[in-house]
Parts: sequence; C-alpha cells; structure tokens
Amino acid sequence: MSFIVAIYVPEGVVMTADSRLTFTRTESMHDGSRRHLAVGISNNSRKSFMTPSGVGLCTYGAASDNRNNPIGGLVDEFILDHTDEHSDADGVARDLMVYLRANQPDMKTGFLVGGYVYGENEKPEPHIWDLWVADDHLKQTSVSGNYGLSWRGVSDVVSRLIQPLWMKSGKTGEYKELPYYQIQWATMSLNEAVDFAVYAIESTIELMRFQPRNQTVGGEVEVMIITPRGSHWINRKRLRVKRDFYDPGPR
Repeated sequence: MSFIVAIYVPEGVVMTADSRLTFTRTESMHDGSRRHLAVGISNNSRKSFMTPSGVGLCTYGAASDNRNNPIGGLVDEFILDHTDEHSDADGVARDLMVYLRANQPDMKTGFLVGGYVYGENEKPEPHIWDLWVADDHLKQTSVSGNYGLSWRGVSDVVSRLIQPLWMKSGKTGEYKELPYYQIQWATMSLNEAVDFAVYAIESTIELMRFQPRNQTVGGEVEVMIITPRGSHWINRKRLRVKRDFYDPGPR
C-alpha cells in the first residue's frame, strides 16, 4: 500500500513517503472468505519525485503500471516531457491526471501533488492536490488561508494518534471523549513540520511491527521541502552498496 504525507505551514510545504514495495496475494479460505497477504519485496521503492519547478509528487497504491513497469519510470517520463521550470502545482496536478488517464486509465494508483501557485498580487499560496487515477479523481485538498495536512495510504495509526477519540465505559456503556489537543498548524515551523511528517510515517512502521497485520509501510522515509524560495530534498534514497561482502578489505 504505502503511507504518504503532505503538510503545509506558513514557511513551506513538506512531503514525505515510505519506501516499501509489497506484492499482495489473495487466498480463498475454507469458509469461503478471502484473505489478502502482502509480501514485502523491497524497501527501496521510489514514491517521491520533484519537478524542475520544485513541485513535489508522492504516490501510493499500485506501484506498477498496467504493463508491470515500475511507476517511477512513468512518473519520470511525465516530468521529463510535460513539466518545466515554470510549471506550478495546479498545472502539474492537472497535466499529470491527463497524462495518466491517456496512458494508464485503469491504474489503481494515487498521488499527492504539492507546491505553490501565485494568486492575487503575486502572493505565493501552497496548494495540495489529491489524485486517484482509476476514478479520474482530482481535487485540491488545501484551503486558501488555512494550514494543515493531507495523507493517503495506510493512515489508521496516525488517525488514532491525532484525531478525537471516545472510550466506552465498562460500567455505564457510555462513550466519553478522551482529552484532545488540536495541533496548531498555523504556528508550526517548517522544521517542526518535517519532524511531524517523519514521525507520522515512522510511528506507522513501528506499530505495524507489533500487530498481526500486513507490513505494507516501511523502508527509508524520503522527505522534501518546498518553499516560494526553492525546493530541495531533506532525505533521499541514494544508490549504494550496503553489504559488507562487497568490500573484502586488504588482502
């Protein structure tokens, strides 16, 4: 599946994604029910991308197109052929949907697209877009003048952590709201937004270790920041040799 997060605060936009690639297999049980098993294939899947103009894209859902090619190649092709240094967040989101619907209309893959557009008086505004290819769904999730976050994929862990919860009393059967402290996105610094985005994904990864469920989120957490002054990676996977036996040392 995946877990991706986009946060927009006064200083900028933070976009993060995990790196786990899983293969989902469906088994038929004796009672007629069906069980879905997710087998981890890799912790190095590319789910985060940046255009020449500094617009960020994070993907979740199916990790390959209808020809079983990795989704990264399709996104790279889109960025190379359909974006330039002048493409803003709105243009990238709309062009990406047109491109994917023309090439892979049935692909069960979604995206968060984040960046800036220039509104009245040339004032930069952060915009976050939500795409789901198979349903031709394209919607802006950010609200002008407000700040917050959007997430997609396996979000149940973080939902329980930061949203209001009610607990049922064993004596009366009534539900009582637990103490709730709303996060103040409008006063959050960009560094704190980075910390929260990483915390959200790593909390999901760690809790999954202890639960009898499919381990569909994992691997390295990639992080990019996007501001009106420019965009860059805070953390990004790089090609490297990890195993010691590739370095036998002196002979």
